[in-house]
Amino acid sequence: LNNPLEQTKDIYKKRNKFGEKQLKEFSILYLVMNNLDVFRKNIELISEVAFSSDLMNGFKQKLIDYLLAEKFFDKKEIKIDDFNEKFKNIIIQANENAPVKIIHKNKNDSEIILMFNEIIKEIEKIELKKKIESLEDKVSLNLDENLYSELLTLRNQLKGG
Repeated sequence: LNNPLEQTKDIYKKRNKFGEKQLKEFSILYLVMNNLDVFRKNIELISEVAFSSDLMNGFKQKLIDYLLAEKFFDKKEIKIDDFNEKFKNIIIQANENAPVKIIHKNKNDSEIILMFNEIIKEIEKIELKKKIESLEDKVSLNLDENLYSELLTLRNQLKGG
């Protein structure tokens, strides 16, 4: 019995072991891996991304090398065997768990770039929220004037989006 509800629950369970930020990072990798031509032309976009783990940053570097390597120019999709063993898991996880997977189909180049940039903005917001939470903790412990005004500044940045 493979009904859609069960499938959705399975996906949710799998995704649940990853944090919000990690899922967004998977989405970025997914977009790049599944739109090689788009990112060959816009390589600076992926170059500027700083991922949350060293492994992902290492993979990003390999991905950039892949995009620039002449021998891969004709490839429309990534072959997992072109990558070092240690990166295979990231490729699989991104391909399985990227939330963007559902909405990226049949999009043109500029829509894909737009999605990419939106996800980057969402990651920045997650970072900002984390900073705010940690400041809130410090402020409540110290009741420090400067920290409090910094906190208000960050909150306003988040609202301004």
